[in-house]
Amino acid sequence: GVDGDTQQCEICPKQSYSIEAGFRSCSVCGDELDNVLCAGADTILVDYNYWIELNVDSALTVSDCPTDYCCQLSDGCDYLLNFDDLCASNRDPFTALCGQCKAGYSELFGTANCGECDRNRWEYFLVPLVIALLFSVYLLCFDVPKKDKPPSANTERIRAMSKNGKLEDHKDARSETIDMERKTLILDDFRGFTIMLMKVMLYFCQGLAAVLSGSNNISGGVLNNMLPVLQLFNLQIDFGTNSNDDDAGFCVLTNLNAVTEILLNLTIPLFIVLFITVCLLTVSIVSALKCKLRCCCETRRLSFTSAYLRGLLLCIGSVFAVLFKILSCRQVDGIAVHFYYGSHACYDAWWFLSLGALLTVFVAWLILDVLLFKMKDKRQKRRENYLWTLIVAYKPNLWWWETVLLSRRTFLSLFSILSDSTSVLNNFLTALLCVYFGAQIWQRPFKYQRANRLEAVCLLVLIVITIFVNNASLSDIDETESLWLS
Repeated sequence: GVDGDTQQCEICPKQSYSIEAGFRSCSVCGDELDNVLCAGADTILVDYNYWIELNVDSALTVSDCPTDYCCQLSDGCDYLLNFDDLCASNRDPFTALCGQCKAGYSELFGTANCGECDRNRWEYFLVPLVIALLFSVYLLCFDVPKKDKPPSANTERIRAMSKNGKLEDHKDARSETIDMERKTLILDDFRGFTIMLMKVMLYFCQGLAAVLSGSNNISGGVLNNMLPVLQLFNLQIDFGTNSNDDDAGFCVLTNLNAVTEILLNLTIPLFIVLFITVCLLTVSIVSALKCKLRCCCETRRLSFTSAYLRGLLLCIGSVFAVLFKILSCRQVDGIAVHFYYGSHACYDAWWFLSLGALLTVFVAWLILDVLLFKMKDKRQKRRENYLWTLIVAYKPNLWWWETVLLSRRTFLSLFSILSDSTSVLNNFLTALLCVYFGAQIWQRPFKYQRANRLEAVCLLVLIVITIFVNNASLSDIDETESLWLS
């Protein structure tokens, strides 16, 4: 800047800067800019994964960014010396939050980078197509209870002999009783395993993906290796190396923008709904033609209500992740912009559509809970309860526990997107997970004890990981935090 007394150029002191020619005074770094260091002269350092902009009046604007979008250097970026590292590769640093690709580049899956796409690669959609088909087959055929059949004459005879105390004298009857008990145990083990895999583990992996994908504090190697696998559990197609190397990511569509990339993560849920609906229409047409359809095996039947409800429980986590990404906004220079695509102002058509979809899901869920509450004695009778899928995993007095799990999945999706630099929200999420953990230990809601134990372990692991990602590195954890982490 220019000294007022000597009229000579002087180096700007700390907490001020001068970058552009023609300014006669140094610009001052405001105290509110916590993630910027003005070391004097023309040196402006911005923290890792923060976006910085120099306005026309030489004022600084700083904001946090989606994971790996902005400053790529772990030690911070110098605005002049590291200008090419202010955004991920081929992202536009002059767009708010590096929220769009440079002209001629497309969004890539599996990375925050943008790249050149020479053609549309529709063949990549075969992967989500196959995943959705496998889940649809499971929902339609392999998780459907057997038809209710009247007991056979032999079964009635065994029951009568058991009541009369004559069962021990009949060798064939004892053998058939043992076979019946063995089949019952096998079926019970299968149901318990299904709950552990398709509910406890699936929900845990979806929650873990939400926590890790929103973290800037965990090592790149761990993040790059774990997230691709976890995103498959989250039923999202944005999987890949998840690194920001120059060769990372893969091209799917030309001129793909950020909002379209987010919406494409609904591909697997939409395919699942499509497959179940096509099967429903096919069965309806065949039934109308008075043809008997046999699917999976003769003793089983298709239950489309059950399939749709299980599909809802399966996909609702990934749907929430997409909706919250579109609803997430930031204030930049007094203007609200979308957090994940800062090139667009917030409160546009997509924002209101997402808000409407989110409210619709909550209202629909509330209606389902009211219907279950009104069933009373019929609630535990499978043949009279068309919402049996929502309560089958839980004890009769805790039929509403699926709503508790829905609230937990909602908070995990929400707080992973709304996390801020002060970690206040993430600390609140940690406390909230501790409440869920305590409720799980207290109530033990699942019918199977091994499912209750697995759920408690998964919640404990999720709490530990959430505590870890709240800290910049292990070296920053003080003695008290180390005790909590241990």
